[in-house]
Amino acid sequence: MGYKDDISSQNYDYFELRKATEEDLSLEDYQIIYTNSSGNPSTPLSFSEGTMLRGESLVLGFSKSPQYENAPEDYLYTFSSSGLASTSGKLSLYYRDTLEDEICWGKLTCGKQITKFATTEESNYSYVFLDDELKAEKYYPNIVEDAL
Repeated sequence: MGYKDDISSQNYDYFELRKATEEDLSLEDYQIIYTNSSGNPSTPLSFSEGTMLRGESLVLGFSKSPQYENAPEDYLYTFSSSGLASTSGKLSLYYRDTLEDEICWGKLTCGKQITKFATTEESNYSYVFLDDELKAEKYYPNIVEDAL
């Protein structure tokens, strides 16, 4: 999640949900909450009744990121006016009000802690799970419109 490239001086934001099964997964009871660097939670991102994750993963892009400007609304998020903070933040995944997973960066702490995001293209990496481990990679996914 989170990166910068040479198209714009703005940091681009995205995050990706990966499912642990090959079967379609109902998303209607899931919520994602972003907590900013001040510790304030966002309004939850919720999925409509009947929403199914059919693909292996779901890439959600920040609605004001230029590379996602033509993406369907179901594949966009707006937790704040500036996207995910590069300095500090947390994303939490809930299923029926139970915390299922979370990742945090900067000064906020949780079980999956990563460093804050850099703001230069040369030193900025996305964090992805590879071999059950978080690794920094040059990984810039596109939205796959048939994932839902």
